[in-house]
Amino acid sequence: MVNAQQVIGQMDIRIRLMALASATAMLLPVSASAQTPMVGAGTATCGDLAELYRMSPETAKSIFLSWTQGFLTGMNAAAVARAQNENPKPTSDDLIVAGVFDLHPRGMENESAWFRHLLQFCDQRPLAMFMVAAYDLLDEVLAHQDVEESRRLAKERLRRLKEIGSEANR
Repeated sequence: MVNAQQVIGQMDIRIRLMALASATAMLLPVSASAQTPMVGAGTATCGDLAELYRMSPETAKSIFLSWTQGFLTGMNAAAVARAQNENPKPTSDDLIVAGVFDLHPRGMENESAWFRHLLQFCDQRPLAMFMVAAYDLLDEVLAHQDVEESRRLAKERLRRLKEIGSEANR
């Protein structure tokens, strides 16, 4: 039977971890440049990731991986926008040339592979900004790209863009 003190102790640990995660997110530095403001886990150091990971692996994974997913998705979205600026009706090859990439190529199929890569990078460079680790992950994801798979995904993105455009015009 679980007693009340054990439950309170477990709740206390969860509350402390939540407070730590919130404080970490709020205390992360913000760029002084008004042109390119940066906030979030990307502005933390790799050492910050390691410290939080030691205290709460799941919290660290949630915070830093969530930021990384948004970062990589944003890189892809920017590539789609570049392709559309060059050609209002881009082809799948236009998207590939613009830099659209598969987020989960063979060898980097899931976020666990991503997080292992980020941890390994950060373990070796505790003073680096976490954003540098995310760029290194992007290089790794790009190194695993399969051109035919990228074409297939680019065609799928074009199909979705056309659907969105036709829905907006209704």
